[in-house]
Amino acid sequence: RKRRAPDHPLSQNTAQTFAGLLDGLSFGVMVLTDGHLILGINAEGARLLRHRPSTLVGQSFPGIWAALTQSDAADVVRRLDHVSTSREPMPHVTTRLRHGTTGSVPVEWTCQAVNQDGGHSLLISLRDLSREEGLREERDRLAAIAEETPSPVIELDQYGQMLYANPAMTAWLTKLGYRADGLPRILPHDLPQLVTECLRSGNTSHGQDVFLPEASFTWTFCPVLTHRLVRGYALDMTTIHEAQQEL
Repeated sequence: RKRRAPDHPLSQNTAQTFAGLLDGLSFGVMVLTDGHLILGINAEGARLLRHRPSTLVGQSFPGIWAALTQSDAADVVRRLDHVSTSREPMPHVTTRLRHGTTGSVPVEWTCQAVNQDGGHSLLISLRDLSREEGLREERDRLAAIAEETPSPVIELDQYGQMLYANPAMTAWLTKLGYRADGLPRILPHDLPQLVTECLRSGNTSHGQDVFLPEASFTWTFCPVLTHRLVRGYALDMTTIHEAQQEL
């Protein structure tokens, strides 16, 4: 069997220069020797590991990672050794980095082998998932509120397709049905255009009225630009509209 050429890790200066060039990235990057020592790390990586870059260089990554994630250092070593031997990237893994005595940060990390200047090293990527987690928690909170409210609430994608309808909206859909163009009768006729304009301008659209023989509603549409979604909230104006008609 053909023997693999011996590994020659990147020089420390090369690794530090490489990592320094990546300081502007929104995710952490570090370069390791095949022996798992940190050769270089960018600013975001150092922030996540809660150390200055200069204090991390030369340190054992498995030991630091195991301490921060409260995991087994031997398991980290096995993962890295597999990448070194197979030269295949490690699947993305999500874990939590312990910050202080009670706090923690969700992080996704992966590893891949790199060849540069005739050397063999490992490249670790770290991505802070705090923002995604916060958005998910906020979405869950809003969804819980939407489930309980007696008013119709919907969520639409950028094409005006309905992704979510709360129980109140579902009940009205059953009662009022759909128009010939396939859109629910309870929604404004120009819904696709409203969604497009909301996402284009980033502004909330108020006072979108719908008058039907059975009921009347006024809609407010709010853009969620981070997800290219629009949320719609309706007020049942049937009683008020009937009273105005009688005047």
